[in-house]
Amino acid sequence: MTTEFDLQYTYSASRAKALESELLNENQLERLVGAKDMSEITMVLQDTFLSDLLPSGGASVFDLSHLLRKSLSRAKQTISSIAPDPAILDVLWLRYDYYNLKTIVKGRRAGLSDEEIIERCFFAAKYDPRVLLDYASTGRLGNLHKEMSVAYEKALESLTVYGIDVLMNRGYFIHVRKCAVVIDNEFVSDYVAFLTDFFNLQAQLRLVTLRHLTVPEAFIQGGRFTPSDLDSVEKIYAAFETFGDAFLWTEAIARHRDRGEYLLLQKVMDDYELKFVQEHGRSIFSFVPLFAFFIARRNNLQIVRTIVTAKQAGMDERDLRVMLRRLYA
Repeated sequence: MTTEFDLQYTYSASRAKALESELLNENQLERLVGAKDMSEITMVLQDTFLSDLLPSGGASVFDLSHLLRKSLSRAKQTISSIAPDPAILDVLWLRYDYYNLKTIVKGRRAGLSDEEIIERCFFAAKYDPRVLLDYASTGRLGNLHKEMSVAYEKALESLTVYGIDVLMNRGYFIHVRKCAVVIDNEFVSDYVAFLTDFFNLQAQLRLVTLRHLTVPEAFIQGGRFTPSDLDSVEKIYAAFETFGDAFLWTEAIARHRDRGEYLLLQKVMDDYELKFVQEHGRSIFSFVPLFAFFIARRNNLQIVRTIVTAKQAGMDERDLRVMLRRLYA
């Protein structure tokens, strides 16, 4: 017998599937790549989901980072409004809260004003950055969540930017693991473990490559790997290849090994995250399509950033096409 709760899931999943029609299509991508200048790029973007966020009057000068953050915030608002239980989505939003907390700590240390700090924050977070800043400034973060308060207070005491990052990353994963326990859903638990694995792979690869060492404090417990599994570059490469088909990672690993490039490796991770989520969300009685839409929208915004940044830097169209073929083929 179909319950009211089942119908809520069916509605949210159907809405999320319908929202996929807003994602960039092949024609829009082709037009963006072929645009001759920022004026043409703006014209193309007017035909996409970014249209109503662009400056009025067809102005071709705009703050790209602000535009993309605003679009991500809108996607968050949309799927939150159709989720049967919005708290299920906290795992998606909290990464931005902890990014914002890092921004607050670093901004305060750099002497930035409240307005300058807020401009650098993501509104796709669980909490409005203005609320987060107010609570942090008045010692009330514990009223939002204990883990936020603990991570923030420790980060304030850190002597290095790297230390701030480590402490906030640790706080974030402690927080989302607790969320997963409360939600008590198999997909959410699997997704948090997946995020933990990919974070460790990225963090340890950078440490081993750049510093020729590992930092125990930077390793996050809760995934499939142990620190000793990721204490060399070759072990990390092999760990990547345990996700899906090993062939998927071949070119990305080769480019990192030969040239020290992270861009393609990050792109493959983003794509695999979406695939991981989609494979868990085939049932119509599921909230997982909400996750899939948000991640797909986030990946779309990364593509827009790549193209617009390349155009602004004066990259030749032929070179841009080569790069995009490598990244998005």
